[in-house]
Amino acid sequence: MATYYSFDNTISAFFVINTAATRKQCDAFAFSRAGGQVHPVQIQGTFSYTVTAGTDKSKIFQFRIQDSSIDMEIMNLAKTVHPQLVAGCKYHGTIGDSRPVHVYEMGNIPGAAYIISRNTSVPQPPDSVSRQRRTVKDLARRAQTMLIARKESALIA
Repeated sequence: MATYYSFDNTISAFFVINTAATRKQCDAFAFSRAGGQVHPVQIQGTFSYTVTAGTDKSKIFQFRIQDSSIDMEIMNLAKTVHPQLVAGCKYHGTIGDSRPVHVYEMGNIPGAAYIISRNTSVPQPPDSVSRQRRTVKDLARRAQTMLIARKESALIA
């Protein structure tokens, strides 16, 4: 049977392919900020390494490659628009001399990640992909509208 996702191989590949920073350096950074044990999250991204830290896993640390950095202005806007749904996010600079990774710290909001909770064994309607794209576009338009309104109200004040 084919292996589609290997947790350990994904983490190893991230560090070998993307950065001179080491997993040990990243884990040590997360531990120094939050204490407790450091645990990689269940599903890792191709361009990031993500861990939980703290005695109650209250913090998430994400180490992202140069070309996959997070736009902090958009993160802050998302937090302003949806304070209960979006975790606060702090940028901590980079780790690694050659091909460094950007370091982000976020609160760990309870719940399951979409990729984990999505049941792919259930047949999806033929238009499911277009509906998901439409939802993302609608949310982006809403965020844009909120940003424009916020800028206009700041100009008036």
